[in-house]
Order: sequence, then C-alpha cells, then structure tokens
Amino acid sequence: MKKIITAFLLIILLSTQYPIIFASLQEQEIDNEIQQRLLEIFNKRAEVWNDFLRCDYEYDTELLKRLAEISTEPLLSDDRQLFNQLLESPSSYEIIEGLQFERLRKVKGDDGEMTLKADIIWEIEGYNGRYTERASYTISLKCIEEKWVLSNYSVIN
Repeated sequence: MKKIITAFLLIILLSTQYPIIFASLQEQEIDNEIQQRLLEIFNKRAEVWNDFLRCDYEYDTELLKRLAEISTEPLLSDDRQLFNQLLESPSSYEIIEGLQFERLRKVKGDDGEMTLKADIIWEIEGYNGRYTERASYTISLKCIEEKWVLSNYSVIN
C-alpha cells in the first residue's frame, strides 16, 4: 500500500513540475560567437540608419547595399519600403548612440535558421537629450554563405 501511495504522490509531483522542468529546455543560452555577430549586425544597422537620418546618403543603392551585408528578406524589403516612405514624407527620428544585449537566449534553431529572444538596452540621442530605452525582441537569423544575417525582428509586448 505504501508503494502505491508513494508512486501516486511521485506522479502528482512530476506532473505539477512538468512545465518548470521542460521550460528550461526550450530556451538556451547562445554561444559568444553568435552574440558578437548579433551585436555587430545591430550596431551596423544603427550606423546605416543614423547616416541616412543625418543625410549622409545621396542614393538609396548605397544604403540598401550596406543593409544587404547584414540582413535578408523579409527585413530588407521592409527597410526598402521605410526608406522610400522617409524620402516621400520626411520625418524626424532619433539617433541610436549605442546598444547592448541584456539577455539573449535561443528559442529554436534549425539548419541555417535561428530564432532568439533578446532584451536590448538602446542608448538614444533625442531632442531633449540622451536617454535609454529597454525592449524585448524576437529575432530571426539566417545563415547565408556561412554568415549569420538578420531576417526579421519584432518587439515582444
């Protein structure tokens, strides 16, 4: 009788702990090489868009060429569309002065594709001075010609 009660209690204990046990297997820390590449990608994106916002570009081909070095579809099409909208209806945007990843973890990864979750702290130069902003993102990467590039990212609400 004690064995049956013990087994029953063990089953109940494991079933209540199932989400906790297996949730830790779903998100993994990523290696330093990917972290460095991702930081390089986001810094270069910030540099390209900052140059555009400062009017350092005469032709859109230069901007798109630089973005194509670090990103791919569908993000590249979104960038092209945003670029055209800004040319048609100029608006003011704030400059990204720096960024850092506070927390970066891999959600899934297949051959040539990876999905990450990241908390990014942005250092922004605005009209009222410098400030920081924190946001969480889902980030999609693709490996093209043995190099990771950004294919998409979106804010997690």
